[in-house]
Amino acid sequence: MPRAGLDPARVTAIAVEITESDGLDALSLARVAAVAGVASPSLYKHIVSLDSLQVRVRAHATALFAEALGTATADRSGAEALENAASAYRAFAQQHPRLYPLTQAPIDDADWQAAATRSIDAMESVTRGYDIPAELHIDALRLIRSGLHGFVDLEARGGFGLPDSLDDTFDRLVGALDAALRALGEGPAPVAAPPSGRSDARP
Repeated sequence: MPRAGLDPARVTAIAVEITESDGLDALSLARVAAVAGVASPSLYKHIVSLDSLQVRVRAHATALFAEALGTATADRSGAEALENAASAYRAFAQQHPRLYPLTQAPIDDADWQAAATRSIDAMESVTRGYDIPAELHIDALRLIRSGLHGFVDLEARGGFGLPDSLDDTFDRLVGALDAALRALGEGPAPVAAPPSGRSDARP
């Protein structure tokens, strides 16, 4: 019989705690079993393998990330949603430095993908306030993600070596993203016509 109080959710929670503390590479069935107070073989009543447990941890991390972004952007759009989403994004990466990277690497798992979709939905609430044309929608989401991820990843790795305020730089990054999204909302730039008497046709 499974140990009283131990179920798949509890096993996953223990695995998340270990990952938060020491990283996914430190996760092992023996360590989870020790925390749970059971023998390692007993875990197979609740999980299939260590790989499947790692997938659960990734999905849980991504769900937490999506929840943070969703809460930050709820009932908001445009610049206000962008500022809130950016702050929540950075805060999550700072508070969960070992979970955040797990939200960025896609895996073939329905729970992970559902959570990732919710995080995208939160970012789409940002773009709705900028009247961005449909053909530029993906560009807008990629601009936001690459800007925020680049900053928090460098910050986590200690990649900013100069003493100037990172908070000020982050605020300017958000301002730059706002300006870029406003520009996208104006639509694609017109294609310049070739000078008179010339043609782009190949000979």
